[in-house]
Order: sequence, then structure tokens, then C-alpha cells
Amino acid sequence: MKHIKATSSEAPKRALLFAGGCRKCIGLKSLFMSEPEALARCDAKKDCTSHLSDRRLKRGIVGLRGALAAEACDVVFLPCGNRRLGAAYGVPAVATVHDLSQLHVSRKYDRLRMWHARYLLPLLMRRLDRVICVSESTRRDVIGPAAVQPERVTVIHNGADLDRFRQRQPALRSRLARRFGLYGDYILYVSRLEHPGKNHVRLLEAFARLSVREGIHHRLVLCGPDWDGSEAVHAAITRLGLGDRVMTTGFVAAADLPDLYQGASLFVFPSLYEGFGIPLVEAMAAGTPVCAADRSSLPEVAGDAALLFDPFEPAAMEKAMFELLTDPGLRETYTARGLRRADQFDWDRCALAVLREIEHASRRHVSR
Repeated sequence: MKHIKATSSEAPKRALLFAGGCRKCIGLKSLFMSEPEALARCDAKKDCTSHLSDRRLKRGIVGLRGALAAEACDVVFLPCGNRRLGAAYGVPAVATVHDLSQLHVSRKYDRLRMWHARYLLPLLMRRLDRVICVSESTRRDVIGPAAVQPERVTVIHNGADLDRFRQRQPALRSRLARRFGLYGDYILYVSRLEHPGKNHVRLLEAFARLSVREGIHHRLVLCGPDWDGSEAVHAAITRLGLGDRVMTTGFVAAADLPDLYQGASLFVFPSLYEGFGIPLVEAMAAGTPVCAADRSSLPEVAGDAALLFDPFEPAAMEKAMFELLTDPGLRETYTARGLRRADQFDWDRCALAVLREIEHASRRHVSR
């Protein structure tokens, strides 16, 4: 992705990006820097690539106000506003909120973190000058339960590295066999193994029904590291007798993901709640037909390019997977729609829109 320069003579002369460790905002961080875990500053007269060495930032959000003052910053951008926010910054603050899944998925975190996410974060969000939501679904939560003023909130969809997932390399099957021990056809789900939010257990129940259907010889590949509640996922694999039909890959490096998407017969996304759902776009860009839950942001992101199902009903999930696996015309339709739909989600377009919000916050502050 290109580094983007400020687009207005009234843009902030200096902005600071406080970057957390969230995978979801890696594309937004690329607007300012090349290392997603670093802290960086943006000088509007130069490419946005210089790094802050101020050690006070090592204290994280607590030391942020002092660093902003020391660097004479005009505005701060926080790309993980649903995870960490400060009480005050001394300059206008813009944050991206990816999701408020804690409002929709019970037992998502431990009690302390649920309190922080349900009560403290919404209070801090209401102090922001501008709030960027990655979907209309998230916006509804931000102006509803979180009670942020609607005029401060805008929607900017996430992007995906489309070229990386579209580019096809030779010897795909041999690489899948060598890297993952994958032979033959498979269904793919890319998500950390988190229960109950990512809904693996119902997917496994649906796959158990699907796997005994005539003509279905596919494996189910669960791509992602163990997370909270993953023991329930592994227990379900054993309980359903799917040990020889289900593969859990653990963490997969970004460089290996395009092969997994492109080699899959089908991508399934049964998550109970997503603020956006980047894997959905990655699968569509890879030319893989998609079926997904009809909840939260997923219908918004998928448009007409995914076959939707009720994620609380394993029978509905199984039916959608079976239809996409066995109907060549349906597969062709959703593959073509997915390729077109993926074009709508581009990191450069997203980054420019974010930069406009940062400029807007700075201009309003100067005009006061």
C-alpha cells in the first residue's frame, strides 16, 4: 500500500498515531507507517513514515497526552478505539471503533474486561471528537448503546489486500500438501478458535450432518489460533467423531493465507457477531464461493455475494454449504459476485477517508 500524504492545506501539521496491536487495523496503520506494532507520527508535509522515539509512549495510553504535547501534535488518531482509549488528550481525538461485540456475545471476556468494554469504553468514546465505524452495524451500536452523538460518527469500511489474494501462484496443491498436509477438497473457516462468539461448535454440528451426505468427501479446515473457550471447540470435534475430517491449523502466517483461501471449495463464516469481517472480503477476492451468517455486519459487507444462513441453526448452515458445494451454477454465480464485491473494499480508499476525518477534526479545533 502507498503512503498517503495530507490532501489539504488546512490539514494538521503534525498528527500522532497511537497504534495498538489489533490485526483489524493493520491496513489503517499502513497509512502512516510500515511496521504495524510501532508508534509513529505523521508530518503532513512529508510521507507519513517517521517514527517516534519518545520513551514516554512506552507507558502506552497513560503517557500519550504528554507525548502529544512534547511533539506539538495537532490531533491524535487511535485505530483501536474499541480496545483502548484515554480520558483526555489535550488535542482533538479521532478513533476507529471496529466492533462492540461485548454487547452481543455473552461471556466473551472475563468479568473485569466485560465491565471495561460495556461501561468504561462507551464513556470514553463519548469524549472523542470523531468516531469512525467500520460498518453501519457498528455505527448502530456506537450511537445506540454507547450513546455517542450521531453527528460525530461516520462509517468507513475496512479494506483488504486484494492483489495478494487474487494473485495465483503455480503448484498450489503441492504447497498445501507440503505446508499443511492438505490433500483433496476442503471447506475453510478463518477465525481464532473462540467460543461461543465465533460459533465453531454449531459449525461442527452442521458439518457432522453434511459429512454423511452422498458425494460430500470434504474436510473442514479451521484456520486460527486457540483463544478463549477453544477447549469447547476441540471437545466438540471429539464428541461428534470428526477427528479425521476436521483439521485445526493453529496460527497461520499471512503469507500462507492466500493459498488456503484459493484452494478451498467453499468459505464458511458462521460468526455470531463481526464488526466488519475482513476474512469475508479476502475469500471473495480469492475467488472462493462464500456462505455466511445473516447477522451483524456480514450481510452489509457481503451484499449479494454470499449465501446467508441463520448461524443459530446448524441445519440451515448445512443446507447452505451443501447447495454451494453441489450446484455448479450457484457456485459460479457467487464466485463472480464475490470478485466484483471485493473491489469495493480497498485500503487506499479507506486510508484517504480516514485522513479526511483527521483533517476535519483538526480544522474544527482550529476554528473554535
